[in-house]
Amino acid sequence: MWTKTIQLVAEQLTLLFGDYDVAYKVSEIYVQKRIYDSIECERRYHATRQKDYHFIFAHNDEFRNTIQYLTSEKGIRCHYWRVSAATWGIKNLIKINPSLKDKLDDLKHIPVSLLRGGAITYYCK
Repeated sequence: MWTKTIQLVAEQLTLLFGDYDVAYKVSEIYVQKRIYDSIECERRYHATRQKDYHFIFAHNDEFRNTIQYLTSEKGIRCHYWRVSAATWGIKNLIKINPSLKDKLDDLKHIPVSLLRGGAITYYCK
C-alpha cells in the first residue's frame, strides 16, 4: 500500500546516501515510523477528548440532571420548588402536567448550580 511513497522517499534519499538499496531500507523504516506516529497521535488526541467529555458529563452531572429534569413528571412545578420557581420568574406554576416546551423554557430560569447538584431532579420525580 505504501510502496509508491517508499519509492519516492528512497529516490530522494539516494541523492543523500548514494546507494538506492540503503535509501530504500531507510525509507521503509521512515514510512513505518510515520504511520505509527500518526496513528499514535490520533489515538492520543481522541483519548484526551474522551477524558474531556467524561469530565463534562460525569463529574458535573449537569447534562444527566438536565435530561432527568426534562423527563420528570412535574418539573419545577412540584410543591418543594414553587416558591423558588416564583422568584426565578417561572410562569404557569399551577399547571399540573407541563409540556416539554414548558420545561425547556424553565431551564432558562433555573440556576445552573441546582442542575449540577441534582437537587431539582431529586425532589421532583
